[in-house]
Formats: sequence, structure tokens, C-alpha cells
Amino acid sequence: MDDVVKAQIFLTDINDFASVSPIRGRYFAKARPVSTMMQVSAFARQGATIEIEVTAVKSLG
Repeated sequence: MDDVVKAQIFLTDINDFASVSPIRGRYFAKARPVSTMMQVSAFARQGATIEIEVTAVKSLG
């Protein structure tokens, strides 16, 4: 998780922000990636309420 540079979090209910934000903070305590959290109307997987997309950079050296 320390290699994550960007995180996008999509919620079907923006009221879940208060619950999700502290959890996000625990997982990204060291990395502190640029992040976006937004509400969407639905996901392709029926019943899903959250989707998280991350971009990570790993040094090959």
C-alpha cells in the first residue's frame, strides 16, 4: 500500500463518506496518495456499494 500514488473511491451513497474516510486513512497512513471520493449511481456488479481503484508505482531498482 506504500506504493499507491492515486486512489479513487466510488460510493453509491455519499453519506458513507464518514465511514469510509477513516478506513481509507488507516490503509494509507504512510503513503497519503492523491485521492478522490465520489458518488455514482450504480456499479456493474449488482448490490455493490463501493469500488476502489488505485494506481501504484514500484521502483525496479
